[in-house]
Amino acid sequence: MNEKHAVEMSVKGHRYRQFMKYSGMCISCGTLFYSSSPTALICSARCKRGQLVGANWKGGWFKSSDGYIKISGQQDHPRVSSNGVMCEHTIIMEKHLGRYLHKDEKVHHKNGIKSDNRIENLELMTSHPPGQRIEDIIMWIINNYPEMILSKLKDKGLISDQQ
Repeated sequence: MNEKHAVEMSVKGHRYRQFMKYSGMCISCGTLFYSSSPTALICSARCKRGQLVGANWKGGWFKSSDGYIKISGQQDHPRVSSNGVMCEHTIIMEKHLGRYLHKDEKVHHKNGIKSDNRIENLELMTSHPPGQRIEDIIMWIINNYPEMILSKLKDKGLISDQQ
């Protein structure tokens, strides 16, 4: 796109025109926006903060700034936030269990990836500290780097080559 688009802006009461070369669709609210950056994904600071109250928002899902997939349109749910949004991993676990989560229950991502909401990656816990459990990290390393582990164990003399 070679054409530039003039955008009226106001900063501290002073109005000025800024020419934006690139256009895109906001991944948060879906509106068309213009930007000086070809890699811009969000149309405004409001969308960046996850405040999805724009006139063009039709509901659906989005990835929040803290990495979780959020779902809108859950107004009748007991754990819904004030703006009608809740975490997808909570909904998936509740569907798997066939009930709402209790107040003391949390959903833990085994691999630490907050957007990986496959049921085999989710675990119901009554309490857990933030982050990944040591057991989960060790199992991930064993599953993904078995040759490196064997090599290091042989180098340290903890296992022999005959095994």
